[in-house]
Amino acid sequence: MQKANKFTYTIAALFAAVVFIISSLWGGGATVVHAAISSNSVARYTNVLDDLGTDESFNVADYPVISGDYSIQLKQIAESKNGELFLYVYHPCGQTKRFIATSVNISTAINDSLHYDNYGLTLLNSSGTLYKYKVNDFKVKSDVVRYYDISSIYRKWDMTVDGKLPNDNTASEKALSVGQFWTASTSSGEVSYTMEEVEVITVTSQMVGFRRYSDGFQWSGIKNCDAHYLAFSCDHDIDKLLSADLQFYTQSYSKLEGQDLKLSDDKEKHSITVHDYDKGASSKEKWSRMASMNEFFNEVEISGEEKQTLSKYDWILNFYETEYERDFGGKDIVITLLVPGGFIWSIVNACTTSGTIVSDVTLMRLEFEYSGKIYNMGVVSDKQAGSLNPTNGGNGNKTLSLILGCVLVVVLVVVLFALFSKAKRGGNVVNIYSNDSDKYRKKKE
Repeated sequence: MQKANKFTYTIAALFAAVVFIISSLWGGGATVVHAAISSNSVARYTNVLDDLGTDESFNVADYPVISGDYSIQLKQIAESKNGELFLYVYHPCGQTKRFIATSVNISTAINDSLHYDNYGLTLLNSSGTLYKYKVNDFKVKSDVVRYYDISSIYRKWDMTVDGKLPNDNTASEKALSVGQFWTASTSSGEVSYTMEEVEVITVTSQMVGFRRYSDGFQWSGIKNCDAHYLAFSCDHDIDKLLSADLQFYTQSYSKLEGQDLKLSDDKEKHSITVHDYDKGASSKEKWSRMASMNEFFNEVEISGEEKQTLSKYDWILNFYETEYERDFGGKDIVITLLVPGGFIWSIVNACTTSGTIVSDVTLMRLEFEYSGKIYNMGVVSDKQAGSLNPTNGGNGNKTLSLILGCVLVVVLVVVLFALFSKAKRGGNVVNIYSNDSDKYRKKKE
C-alpha cells in the first residue's frame, strides 16, 4: 500500500513552489487553461473545447466514445476571474448513457488539516464526451498558491448499471474515484495548474442502518434511542480506525399506523467528525463511535439475522443518535380513566410514532493506523440511506404490543365501570356472591 500522508502533501507543496518560481521567471512549463465568462448580466460561459484547446497538447481524438464505460474522469480544473471553479470531465459513454456528474468532494487544506466538503455541480456545456461543470457555492481563495485535493466525484445512482442494494438500502448518488491533487499558481496575472495523483480509499461495500434502544415508558410517551451507523469494508488494510468525516441529511417524520409517513419540510445537512475515543449512548447502553465489527459485537448484544448481516462488513461507524417516540404515555392512562371516550385518544397515541430519517450518508475521509504508520486519506463512498426499520428487530414493535395490551385492559375497565354505573342508575337488581350462610343475597344497587 502506498503511503499518502502529510509527507506527500509537503512534497507537493514544495513542488508547487518550484513550479511557481519557474513560471515567474520563464513563463512556461505548466498547463494553462482559460475559463472565462462574458460581462453580460446573464453569464455565458465559454465552451469546453475552446477552454481545453488553450493547451497545445489537447487533442479531442484522445477522448473517444467507449460504450459500456460509465466512469467519470476529471481531466482539468480552472478558475475564473470571478472566483469560480470549473471542472473539465471526460464521460467515455458520451450520450449512449447520459450520466451527469452531480457533486464532488474537494479539500482546499492539506496535511493534518485535510477536510473534504461535498459541492454540487452545474453542467454548463458539453461537446461529445467532454463536459464542463461549475462547482456550486465555491469561492476561489486569494492566495498566490491554491490547493485542490479532489478525492471523488458523484453521479446519480442508476439501478440498471449499479444494481439494487441489499438490506432495504437505497442510494441517491454513485461515488467514483478521482484521487487528484491540483495546485494552482498565479504569476503575472496568469494561472498555471499542475496535478499529481494521490491515493484514496475505495469503499467496496457498505450498509446504512440503525439500532433501536428502549429508554422506557414515560409520562410524555415511549422513548427510544435510534443509533445510526455505517457498516463498511474497503480496499485498504487497516489495523485501527482513528477518525472519520461523514456527511448526511436528517428529516423528522411522524406516522400513524396504516398511513404514509408525514415528513417535515426541513431537510438538514450534517458534516461531522468521529474519533476512536468517542462514545455513543442511550440511557441504558454505551458503544464506541468507531470499531471493528468484532469489537462492536463484544460491546452490545447482537445475535441472529442482524449479526449475520453485519458480519459481512469489517468496520462500523456509529455516527449519530436520534429520538424515536411513541405518543402513548402515562398521561393517556389518566385521560382514559377520567375523560369519557378518552380511550380513543389513547389508542390513536399508541399507534402514532415520530422519529428522524437519516439519508445520503457518505464517508468523506478516514484516518487510520496500519503497520505502525498513520494514514489520512479521502474516501470514495456512495450516498446511501437505510431501512426505516431497526436492524435489531425493533423494540418499538414489542413496545407497541405492550402498550396496546395496556390500552385494551384500561378500555375493558372503563367499559365495565360504565355498565356497572348504568345498572346502578337504572335500579337493576344485581346478584353478588357472598360467603354468608345463605350464599346469596339481593341488594338494590
